[in-house]
Amino acid sequence: LRPDYIKIDMELIRGVHADAYKALIAEKIIEIARSLNIETIAEGIETPEELAWIQAHGADYAQGYLIAKPSEPVFR
Repeated sequence: LRPDYIKIDMELIRGVHADAYKALIAEKIIEIARSLNIETIAEGIETPEELAWIQAHGADYAQGYLIAKPSEPVFR
């Protein structure tokens, strides 16, 4: 298995800045992904503190209500 992306579930991201247990797991996932040239997507970002944490720890992409609310896809 050699994925291009690893998505970090919102249950792990929610409150990651204030929970040492979640933080260590998320940090190691990002670290392993980086060493294997796999990009990471952190989902469920709802607070500026969560966004700051994932930026500081090197996640490649972020998604969540803080950034943009879901919308209907536009098909052509």
